[in-house]
Amino acid sequence: MMGSKRINAFFGLRLGIWGLLTAAGFLGVIGSLSGFFGRYAWWMDLGSHFRIQYVVLFAVLSACYFVGKKNRWAIACLFMAVVNVAPVLAFIVPRIAYDAGDSPMLRAVLINVNTQYGNPQSVIQLLQQENPDIIILEEINEAWIRDLSDTLSSYEVQRIETRDDNFGIALFARVPTRSTEVVYFGSAGVPSIVATMRMDGRSFKLLATHPLPPGGAEYSNYRNEQLRNLAAYARTSAQPLILFGDLNVSPWSPHYRDFIRESGLVNSSKGRAIHPTWPTFFPLFLIQIDHCLHTDGIAIRAKKVASSTGSDHFPVIVDFAIKDRPTAARRKSGGTGRDSIYSRNAITPSSVGASAKSITSRSKPSATPPLGGICERADRNASSSGYTFLLSARR
Repeated sequence: MMGSKRINAFFGLRLGIWGLLTAAGFLGVIGSLSGFFGRYAWWMDLGSHFRIQYVVLFAVLSACYFVGKKNRWAIACLFMAVVNVAPVLAFIVPRIAYDAGDSPMLRAVLINVNTQYGNPQSVIQLLQQENPDIIILEEINEAWIRDLSDTLSSYEVQRIETRDDNFGIALFARVPTRSTEVVYFGSAGVPSIVATMRMDGRSFKLLATHPLPPGGAEYSNYRNEQLRNLAAYARTSAQPLILFGDLNVSPWSPHYRDFIRESGLVNSSKGRAIHPTWPTFFPLFLIQIDHCLHTDGIAIRAKKVASSTGSDHFPVIVDFAIKDRPTAARRKSGGTGRDSIYSRNAITPSSVGASAKSITSRSKPSATPPLGGICERADRNASSSGYTFLLSARR
């Protein structure tokens, strides 16, 4: 009698395990396939971000089914693993060679500090350890600026737009800089920073940005609008351009692919490795949403993800240089190495885009800017630092 109970318990556990494996595979199939159709619904796009997790899931399931002699299920799972690994391999292969010759190298650090929960001391320690030429801070507010003020005081170029809603942004640099601007790419009302810098007598543009997260149809539309406007700006840039930011989109999203196609930008991770950055508190679901992208006038020497600073994002560190002769004729070379003599930035409003028209105004920018063309307005907002600009690109 006792032996019969043990046998029944064993087969009950066995059936339960296969049931769990089948349920996991079913959910994986739904998430994986829905992600390929992400441009049609915001919730389907959420499934696109976990390609690496799907690869691991289906590889494990395939092995389990082969061991259990369920060959049809094993082959089906193996097929799904291949479907998901294909875009990952296309992203990291082949390796892109560093082709900037002897051009001086700059180091940039992108840190999404997390307004409420980040650790200022950890950020200070990272900055002292890496000694970057350029720092981009996101989710920054006045309290963060006070906590970091001593460490950042040596950076002569400072452009700060503090906010308390997780969309403050700041740029600090030891690179000769001709101009900096706070720009709004679209109607979401979140700031970006555009700086024109010089390196060995050549100019280049640095763009720091942070679109809204796709937490619903409205926010997803705002994010996608900002990505389209960023793409239009990058495409028309006459100078080499490098973009840093928490874009709230992974390389596997259809909206990311649209952005890359329309902008002509290259992800600094491409041909190197996957650099997942979020969420630090749930490593099993880490995805890459903090990016460094660039035009063909920029060469990436190295890229890495730093250890946690208490934020829900890992910092990103990139070493880059300006190419002597960019391969695309429409890009002009531009930009001073880490040993240069740095000059203080003169903050002057300038045109954003060839078709932008500068409108000097003291009024607050409209919360819903016109989308029919590219427009720019200057504003001095008492709640934020520096001049702000509004830019909306033609759809």
